[in-house]
Amino acid sequence: MITARTSLFVDLHLMPAAGRRAAAAVAAIAAAAVVAAIAVAADTAFRSQLAADYVAHYTSALMPRMAFMVLTSAYEEVKWRLVLMTLLIAATRLVLGRRPPDAAFIAVIAFVQFCNVADGLAAAPVYAAFRFFLPGCVWGWLYWRHGWVTALAAHAACHLIMDPVLRIVLS
Repeated sequence: MITARTSLFVDLHLMPAAGRRAAAAVAAIAAAAVVAAIAVAADTAFRSQLAADYVAHYTSALMPRMAFMVLTSAYEEVKWRLVLMTLLIAATRLVLGRRPPDAAFIAVIAFVQFCNVADGLAAAPVYAAFRFFLPGCVWGWLYWRHGWVTALAAHAACHLIMDPVLRIVLS
């Protein structure tokens, strides 16, 4: 039986806990910087395999492209993390009748991100794993550990860091 004390959604939060907001901010900044570095490294390492339209996109003027990418990242966080990840964790909790084990959270995070980037993984598995799959798993982990707003902020901040760097690196 699910009661008010054992809500389906108790394990995932929109905001970090009051005493953990500073830690969440540090986690978001660190994650954004690391993911941006990984993305830039992947794009550099796989430069010869990048599609011309991808290179053209990231070497175009930063505005309005970067604003569009930040909005796209917000859309992805709503669709994949807030909706699908939350529903899958709630379903897991409902089936188990208790808080899912950490392994279930990790499996859900990986599954959700796989759903997000399956086409890219099929086309270029190694590149897409580094460039798209792993970053999305980081956003899922941030949601699980620090709240959805933290994941949203980190994903958006990643584009604020990564997009200007890619413009230089890919030019």
